[in-house]
Amino acid sequence: MIQVKEEFKNLIPPLNDSEFKELEDSILAERCRESLIVWNNILVDGHHRYEICTKHNIPFKVINKDFEDENEAMLWIINNQLGRRNITDFARAELALKRKEILLKQGREKQKQTLKQYNEPTVLTNLVKTDKKQYNTREILAKEIGVGQGTIERVEVILKEAPEEVKEKLRCGDITINK
Repeated sequence: MIQVKEEFKNLIPPLNDSEFKELEDSILAERCRESLIVWNNILVDGHHRYEICTKHNIPFKVINKDFEDENEAMLWIINNQLGRRNITDFARAELALKRKEILLKQGREKQKQTLKQYNEPTVLTNLVKTDKKQYNTREILAKEIGVGQGTIERVEVILKEAPEEVKEKLRCGDITINK
């Protein structure tokens, strides 16, 4: 039995009504052509197709994919969406920022494991990097998804302060980030 995990589903930019209807019409006419991807019986890719197929009792194929953990699965979902969908710059930046949070979480977990493994101060001192290079996360994210650093900054503000209906319009392309 396939399980839908909201945390995974919420990583995917939602389809607007016309996009969903178009996908539904396509599946009704041609069946589900693409396999759904699952990990440990949890749906990773194909949430909209799964919803439509389940609603109309349409059979579908499933491919099992292995991930080390949930973080790896979530990063795959984000990278998959960035690589295959025609999405707005707002949605791309939103995905990149979600990716950033997962990577930061992984980094914190690795630090905790290292501290547990090496609890002697002299060993920890030897592990500290002396690399003075500064990293601008916004610049790196912007470059990865092909937008300007200012776009990432504006999207961060919008995500924190804008009402949900504005965010939805941005995801669908009804308004632009600059407006």
